[in-house]
Amino acid sequence: MDNSVPRVELKRVNPFMGLMIDADTWRDSHDYHRYVEQVHNLSLHGWGVASGLEVDAASPTDRSIWIRPGVAMDSEGRLIIVAQPFRYQIVTQDAGLIYLVLMFREIPTDNVLSLEDNTEKPSRLREAYAIYERDRLPDQPHVELARIQLSAGKKSIKDAADPTNPGADEIDKRFREQAAIRPGPRTTVGVWRPGDVANTLAHHLGGPTRLLSSLSSGAEWRLRRRDQPEGNEEPLSCDLLVMPVTAKLALNEKDRNRLDAYLDGGGVLLAEACASGGDADSQRVMATMAQSLGRKPQPVNRAHALLTARHVFSAAPPGAVAGQVFEGDGLILSTADYTCAWNGGTVDKGLDRAIIRSAVEFAENMLAFALTRRGNVLKSQYVQVKGK
Repeated sequence: MDNSVPRVELKRVNPFMGLMIDADTWRDSHDYHRYVEQVHNLSLHGWGVASGLEVDAASPTDRSIWIRPGVAMDSEGRLIIVAQPFRYQIVTQDAGLIYLVLMFREIPTDNVLSLEDNTEKPSRLREAYAIYERDRLPDQPHVELARIQLSAGKKSIKDAADPTNPGADEIDKRFREQAAIRPGPRTTVGVWRPGDVANTLAHHLGGPTRLLSSLSSGAEWRLRRRDQPEGNEEPLSCDLLVMPVTAKLALNEKDRNRLDAYLDGGGVLLAEACASGGDADSQRVMATMAQSLGRKPQPVNRAHALLTARHVFSAAPPGAVAGQVFEGDGLILSTADYTCAWNGGTVDKGLDRAIIRSAVEFAENMLAFALTRRGNVLKSQYVQVKGK
């Protein structure tokens, strides 16, 4: 059966003078609007998880999981909103496969006295949800959040070490249905603008502009740019911060504190030199910066989220030049100059379209990595506050 075709019949109230407005008329009028919304949801978005609703292991791990806020639609097109994160305790005792499903429910509330039979009846139906733990997927409309292959012995539930192949007692999110044709997450790209931008880095820093123009043309990303001017003492407020590195780059204590707070808050910083400059000291400056920020970037390998967050790479692709990429606690150090690659290449040499495309796709991985990292930090902070 095609779940995108709602099983409803639309019938509107046809008003005229003398029409009795009773409970049935009122119900038919409001049912029409509910059914139209359900038809819209199913035909234009499908059903499944629309946003959020990530499922993560508790920290420290035990037999519980965290379910993040989010929105879903079931196979009847009904909207399900989970407004607050909550901890769910696995109750199944035996080994075997379990499914965690989200289901729409209505809760009668606000009782008032009925004139029909002089009894109290609910005057409202609160639209809510329920989480169920099943040994098979239910026949009723539902949204699968995750599944877990439990082993004997009531072992702790963990995040999957390899999300493409979860093991026993690991959270398996491979089978989640996703609602489609929806705007992407609101994401902010920041640019750290040095004083010499007008002379030597104008082309290099044109890269973020080209990147935002390219990605914002579709519905997958809602991007905005926020530059970080010199002397600004406000906290850095962006998801991905692009910083050009030159031999002249010198971070004072105030800059280091701002960047440190930004990284600790879940931000991601891309620091790289412009390939046009041929600045041999830029790598030394990057190493010094990493040390001053207390980060220890390591080479990005195939297991790193930067290579799989959105597009799959076996290794970091070339940018304006072939280079290396390192990451540690949100600090990305690159010698590949992706910033110029987003702008078509260096001032003196253009790039093949395939290289530009792979550099843009890698930028999408950086953005997805940044959103996930910030979400994890916020979840950790919430858990810490909740535990006090």
